[in-house]
Amino acid sequence: FRPERWLEHGGVPSAASLTQGWSGIFTFIEGPRICIGYRLALFEYKVIMSALLKNFEFKDTGAKLATQFSSTLQPFVEGRKSDGVQIPLFVRDLHQ
Repeated sequence: FRPERWLEHGGVPSAASLTQGWSGIFTFIEGPRICIGYRLALFEYKVIMSALLKNFEFKDTGAKLATQFSSTLQPFVEGRKSDGVQIPLFVRDLHQ
C-alpha cells in the first residue's frame, strides 16, 4: 500500500484532473472498473422518482442547507448538524 503514488510532485493533483464519478456521485465510480449494475440502479431510481412525483407535491422549506462529505454526501440544516442528516421538505399527498 503506497498512497503517495496518487500524489503529484508538490502535493495533491488539481481538482480538474481527479475523477468526478457519475454526476458527482462516487457510488458507481467510472472508467474500466465502473459498476456493472449502474444502469439498472439509475433506471430503478427514475422509476421511484416518477412514482413519487406523480403522487406527492414537494416544496422547499427555505432552510439553509450545508453538506458534509463522508462515504456519501450528507446534507444538514446549518446550525443543526448535531441533529444528523436532514432534507427538510414540505410534502403533500396529491390524492387527499
